[in-house]
Amino acid sequence: MRRPLCRFLVLLLVALPAVAVAERPTSMRLFPGRSVFFVRTPDASELAERFNSGSGGEMFNDPEIAPFLQALFNRIDESYRNGPGKATGGGLAEMLALFEGEVALSIVPRRNEAPGFVFLADTVSAADRAAGDRQALVDGSDRAAVLIESVKNYSAEKGRQVATQPIGSVEVTVIRDGDNVNNTVGLVERDAVLVMSNDPILIESVVAKWDEAEGLTELPDTPEADAEGDAAAEDEDKAKRIARLRTRYATPLSDNEAFTESLRECVSERLGGGDESPPQLVGFVDPVGIFRAVAQGNAGMRIALATLPILGLDGVEGIAAAGWINEGDWDSLFRAHLLLDNPRAGILKMARLLPCDATPGDAIPADITSYACGAVDLKATLDGAGQLYDRIRGEGEFAKLVEENVTKKIGVSPQEFVSHLTGRFTSVQGYGATEEGKALRVTPARVTLLDVDDPVWMEATIRAVLSKVAPRVETREHGGVSYLQVDGFNATEPAEAAGEEGRRRRGQRPVFLSCIAVIGEQVVLAETPELLHRLIDTEAGVGDRLADHLPFRLTLNRAGRLGAGTVGADEGRILTYQDPGAQFRQWHAAGTSDASREELNRMAEFAPPMRWLRDALEESSVPSVETMMKYATPSAAALYDTPRGFRYVAFSFKTDD
Repeated sequence: MRRPLCRFLVLLLVALPAVAVAERPTSMRLFPGRSVFFVRTPDASELAERFNSGSGGEMFNDPEIAPFLQALFNRIDESYRNGPGKATGGGLAEMLALFEGEVALSIVPRRNEAPGFVFLADTVSAADRAAGDRQALVDGSDRAAVLIESVKNYSAEKGRQVATQPIGSVEVTVIRDGDNVNNTVGLVERDAVLVMSNDPILIESVVAKWDEAEGLTELPDTPEADAEGDAAAEDEDKAKRIARLRTRYATPLSDNEAFTESLRECVSERLGGGDESPPQLVGFVDPVGIFRAVAQGNAGMRIALATLPILGLDGVEGIAAAGWINEGDWDSLFRAHLLLDNPRAGILKMARLLPCDATPGDAIPADITSYACGAVDLKATLDGAGQLYDRIRGEGEFAKLVEENVTKKIGVSPQEFVSHLTGRFTSVQGYGATEEGKALRVTPARVTLLDVDDPVWMEATIRAVLSKVAPRVETREHGGVSYLQVDGFNATEPAEAAGEEGRRRRGQRPVFLSCIAVIGEQVVLAETPELLHRLIDTEAGVGDRLADHLPFRLTLNRAGRLGAGTVGADEGRILTYQDPGAQFRQWHAAGTSDASREELNRMAEFAPPMRWLRDALEESSVPSVETMMKYATPSAAALYDTPRGFRYVAFSFKTDD
């Protein structure tokens, strides 16, 4: 069962991507160019093998970790069998075994309708197709046919209409919920490739492109009908549908310039060490296209849509991503690019990064889960926001807005406050000490540090501002450093809400800021006092510092070398570092904590994933922390501000490295 488990984990992480085949057009040539979301892997078999032979596969096959993961998979599989599995006729492992070659998913906006989707899954691996393995084609075709037959039988049992419809060179199975044409699904198997969509016209567009690529007869211009009157009406409807198909969906995704240009930015610059081969994963998102689709049925959003050119957001052309697994020097390598129109305007012109020194300060402990550092021009951003607001509302309106709603209420203008910030920021995630008897946090807490040029002025100003907007503020001390503990941080609540009942209600809501301090020349905004205490102790020399941590220094050096080949790398960037070691230790502690188990039991009552996790923990023991730490390899990422938009590069080392 380990192979299905690894395949499940890989395909779950990539949201069921897709694969290219020599004998047929790829999904990029079959799917509509109007797609606003697209994800693909060219060969699911190769993807699973790469994952299984990398550090991820080593961890999932570890004899101490595998029982827990197998138990977790069994719980998910059981849930699948009791749900979608009733239609597909088996468990999750059997379903995933169907995906051998290309797997792709596309979301397509439709006029005055919910979005349509197209899903393609090749049941034959790229290697078998290239080798012309006829038996593999026969077996794959049989598996796809069995799946379609199972779905047909289940749908018929549920009272849905099931019919077949000739489209081009194939017969499409059409399943409809009564007379509701908006609840229709079409499935077709062609050359051992399964294609599914909730829109017959989308199915037609795929078949038409496929037929055209193979030189087959195009879609018929007129349909057949039994009665003369019906024939004329159906003929007119068919003509309209074909016209709609060929005007709306005829252009393939491979001809979408936003898709091709943004993807080219991901793969054009070779970073070395193994990314010379084609990516195993490809994705694309059209944010503006998604917004337009959502705005169709909403008058307010249509008004907002009209403001996109003013805001400059119509300059967002698309986001593409490419990923490699177990390739060359990398256990994983991921690259993405947000393609922007040039020159930028509006908000996009304001969003510019500055060069900065990413070396951690003395307060950052070594055993954090993540670290990020970057710099922005805050003054230019604030000035740009004012100009943009005045352009929409009228000259001088931004100054009036700020004066009435900010300056008069907090006693200091945003311009003056920002003038004391250098623009450099640091974000850290980690854990602090946990009070005995309480459930341990599973997700890390966050602390943000902002560099300032006048710590004394900043501390006095923060105290004055909080006295106006957060009435429940206490001054506390740790390690000789005083800090402000903010209870609630909501000036609209009455002061009497500070009692036990008020704290109980607030405890049920997420808390993003509870402590504020000034350490050295940085303002520290902490989610929990425990994590703030860690930073204060580290600043005082208690414990190891991240700046001296060898894995961090090596990873940061590698990230810098990667950036050397990126256009715009010297202009501005945000660097991030992740170390799963602290996360693994916390997970192990939580898995063996009675208080955490009790909290998990409560969450399992209403959250199926928590129930799966609880049952898996009860069935198998928690892996030892020593075993988990074998796979705690650090990773890093960088976001670069380039002339053609924002480029993102992320990598993780192989376990041996």
